[in-house]
Amino acid sequence: MNDTRNVLAGMSPADAEKHLAALLAAAVNAIVIIDGKGIIEFCNPATEKLFGYGEGDLNGKSINLLMPAPDRDAHDRYIQHYLDTGEARIIGIGRESVAQRKDGSLFPIDLSVGRVIGDEPRFVGIIRDISAQKKAEAALIQERDRSRSYLEVAGVMLLVLDKGGFIDLINRRGCEILDRQEEDLLGKPWIDGFIPENQRSEVRKVFKHVIEHGFEGYETVEGLVLTHTGGTRLIAWQNRALRDKNGEIIGTLSSGTDITDQRNADIEAEETRQRLAQVSRVTLLGEMAAGLAHEINQPLTAISTFAQGCERMLEASNSKKSDLRNALKQISVQAQRAAKVINRMRNFVRHKDSERHEVDLKELIHDLHVLVEMDARRHNINLVYELPAELPLVMADPVQIQQVVLNLVRNAVDACGECEDRQHTIIIRCLSPNPETVRVEVSDSATGVPEDMADNLFTQFVTSKKDGIGLGLSISHTIIGAHGGTLSFRNNDDAGALFFFDLPTAIEEPEC
Repeated sequence: MNDTRNVLAGMSPADAEKHLAALLAAAVNAIVIIDGKGIIEFCNPATEKLFGYGEGDLNGKSINLLMPAPDRDAHDRYIQHYLDTGEARIIGIGRESVAQRKDGSLFPIDLSVGRVIGDEPRFVGIIRDISAQKKAEAALIQERDRSRSYLEVAGVMLLVLDKGGFIDLINRRGCEILDRQEEDLLGKPWIDGFIPENQRSEVRKVFKHVIEHGFEGYETVEGLVLTHTGGTRLIAWQNRALRDKNGEIIGTLSSGTDITDQRNADIEAEETRQRLAQVSRVTLLGEMAAGLAHEINQPLTAISTFAQGCERMLEASNSKKSDLRNALKQISVQAQRAAKVINRMRNFVRHKDSERHEVDLKELIHDLHVLVEMDARRHNINLVYELPAELPLVMADPVQIQQVVLNLVRNAVDACGECEDRQHTIIIRCLSPNPETVRVEVSDSATGVPEDMADNLFTQFVTSKKDGIGLGLSISHTIIGAHGGTLSFRNNDDAGALFFFDLPTAIEEPEC
């Protein structure tokens, strides 16, 4: 500035005026000089262009011409107040305001006003059109508000952490899940403040991995968060790194879905399936009650007979110890036989949590023999077992799979029992159609599945039995599905139906 003054001071008045005129003409901002009464003494070409006036149109006019109401009405008072008191409200301060063009349109401006040194009060104003700036600011605000609205309406928790693990942003859904206000969360350490202590170490590992390696994927990680009341919610997280314009990692963005209610519903549904399965098992044994009573009655009758024989031998003077010993042995054998039947019944109907382990289906089916043979004999049905010596193991709950097999065999027995016009055969077969699967088949020689029932055969409460409750096949279908297998059927070409289910083989652990 001092250099400029020195240059102008060394010029003649004519040259100085030419240089000043060139400077004002080249200025891109509007420059206006007014006297103490607000009359325009000078304005540069940029002023005329900005406000839409022709050359010389503004000279001698009031500066109020460039202002809308109410500034137009108050401007003269502003000048007089400054002249009377020296108190600057605009002069030397500057402010944003609104200007008016010749056509009446308004636009935002940045206004700077200064007093010209001299005897008579004169003022110079520099006016910069900030329409583009305001438009850009409005666009940024609109984009910010739009982004904020996206965050607020999102049905998931959105969480932004800085590189130190402190909360930079959390949306309304996140506040609802944590039962806290936004101001109570921003700037707080996420892991130490809102993750259960026993899970913090694992969460730190995930956070560190994202920060150090820039993970950009969407792998889901489940974990608990702490609520304001000290409770927990189960969240399924997806995490990714946040980067600045230079590609440097500045934090993490996490999207979390509250799956607490869903998981509780899944647990409740599983408990309901377990209860229904137990009801089905009890119902099966209830239907088999007569046969079971007969099966148990046989060893009990034998025990009674041998016990009476022992009593007679003890009374006879010529009884042999060997005969007495043999009779006692038979009593023991028959007692064990009865105990075995009762124990299998008890294991079959007891309520317990599902436990899966490696199972040999041949042994599992063999253990069911005592529970199915009695009904088969009563209906003069021939049971045929086709169980290969070598069969892959499956990962299964043995009681549940026994329930399915018993249900299928019982259905086959009932179907054959309804048409006793001929000798019937039920084939229980195991095979391995491929290395990944083991199949169990139950085939009968009855009349097959009626066509009108085929589509709904595995639906609850659908049954062809007179006294059935329609749960057996539905529960069996659910059990096999939960084991990763399928339960299906088809009618045989000659007679009867074939029911079968496939189970995946147990995965062998690789040898180290």
